[in-house]
Amino acid sequence: MFLYTTTHGRIRVCDFRESSNFQQRASAEFLIGAIKPNKTPTVFDKWLVSVSGACFVPGFDHLVVSRDYLHTSLWDLRAASSNTSMVVDEPRVLPIYHAQVTDYMTRSLTSLYDHDSLEDQFFVDVSPDGKHVATGAYNRSGHVMDLHHTTNTAISCKFHQPNGTPVGQLKVYTSSKKLVSTPSPAKGDTADVDLRKRVQLGCWRPTGTNSNNSGQTLALVFRNCIYLY
Repeated sequence: MFLYTTTHGRIRVCDFRESSNFQQRASAEFLIGAIKPNKTPTVFDKWLVSVSGACFVPGFDHLVVSRDYLHTSLWDLRAASSNTSMVVDEPRVLPIYHAQVTDYMTRSLTSLYDHDSLEDQFFVDVSPDGKHVATGAYNRSGHVMDLHHTTNTAISCKFHQPNGTPVGQLKVYTSSKKLVSTPSPAKGDTADVDLRKRVQLGCWRPTGTNSNNSGQTLALVFRNCIYLY
């Protein structure tokens, strides 16, 4: 079995034991547009539903994690539409949940369009123990979320940080869904988002866990540097 994603918001899971023509037939399919099926269409939808990556969850063969421009989503293959073909008006299955990553950018879609930033794509990867999801974002940061979506920690890629320095910070939002910067008594306004400083690549160490937690090592790539956490 394997899966692939498209820029039209489709995640298709294929099984060669059922059919060798995976472009016309899939064992299961998800549509990112199903997250908000009643939302009023906008000119930006074609970019917002584009899926930059997806992967199976280790230890849970029926779970798939995906990343679109605004969210990471967790899907259940057991609830997916099966034996589907390329049909537009087919039933849409809702994800188990979708975690907001760059949702604060929804207030700046016009500016993002003008800067060609809506086509930015970010990696998504699941830890070897199947408990955490990692993905990239702006402001030279990555995000680590647990599979149950109870925590969402932003990790900043900073050069010359001493070994052992805590780097994770929980995302904090205002009531208007604007991302708030690091808490500061002298400054509580909205953080600026630098579209040029984006973490698009990263991965977990592809080995199992052991006594010294080396299996939980996360690598993030920012510009020409690799940061290990």
